Amino acid sequence: VIQPGNDNFVWREGKFYYLTQRKLGKKTMLELLRSRDLTTWESMGMYFEDNYFTEPGTDCSCNNVLPIGNGKHLVLFFSHNQGPKYYIGTSDLKQGRFTIEKHGRMNYGPVMRGSLHAPSGFVDPKGRCIGMWNIFECLIKDDFYGTKKEVVSLPRQLSLNEMRSADKGWNITDINPLCIKPIEELKTLRFNPVKVDNVVIPANGEKILPGVQGRAMELEVVIDPKQAREVGLRVLRSPNGEEQTSISLSMHAWAWPWKSSKRELMIDVSQASLSPDVASRTPEIGPLFLKDDELLRLRIFIDRSIIEVFANDRQCLTLRAYPTRQDSRGVSVFARGS
Repeated sequence: VIQPGNDNFVWREGKFYYLTQRKLGKKTMLELLRSRDLTTWESMGMYFEDNYFTEPGTDCSCNNVLPIGNGKHLVLFFSHNQGPKYYIGTSDLKQGRFTIEKHGRMNYGPVMRGSLHAPSGFVDPKGRCIGMWNIFECLIKDDFYGTKKEVVSLPRQLSLNEMRSADKGWNITDINPLCIKPIEELKTLRFNPVKVDNVVIPANGEKILPGVQGRAMELEVVIDPKQAREVGLRVLRSPNGEEQTSISLSMHAWAWPWKSSKRELMIDVSQASLSPDVASRTPEIGPLFLKDDELLRLRIFIDRSIIEVFANDRQCLTLRAYPTRQDSRGVSVFARGS
């Protein structure tokens, strides 16, 4: 029986239409149904049941089942206690089973608080797997059924991360299973470029980038961290720093005795707004595999209150900021330690 409100996802493959619907319980579960005519449906049982990759009680809302290449499928979904997540695995429609091989998150901080929400996905005519998400507000007076206004994220091209690089027990595909990058068409929106080259970032200091300002812009940034423990940018920055949003990379995310290439990418909006209506929000922090000699490559999209940060085609963080000052438009770079 198809149950309304269970966030069904429908697609056709061969002679059958297939439908997934979430099931609530102690495990993360999806039921699979099939039909020849979209009218009469038969259940094939549980497509998958998982209590290993996710915490107990994680629901599988807004699920999307998409082919992602090399015989693998991607399941995008939303968990009301952990936010947007995904599985990568093998789909067997004859048996009606999905085998989970990898798991990842699209949101790392508070759920439904200025960050990603429900996913939508599709495969375009070029064969690309494309995902988009709703982005929630981050306001104190906001409520789900009242004033809440969601904005759709930029479309992201998703593919398997098949790099073979390993690092003292860590494999890059364990840290960043997906390749995530903005679709190529977004470059057609570019105009009035400003280029800044060979900026030396002072140790434990900050340098404002002259001529780089805006409330709606794309930044394409290449940073050599060298020996610094943290490097990054401050955007939507007022001249004296009363309002600013920090985007940074921590080089020491893993504290085992050996050095590791596991880093942490962060967006911090704790100083982004002077408004009393903006809710408090801990930083959004996600893992990023980056070798010692590898450059940090960022694509940062700022659109008024939306900030989306793509890093080395392996990670993407999203958060909302609400600067109040008209002069909160500046950009600076900073480093810590060296």
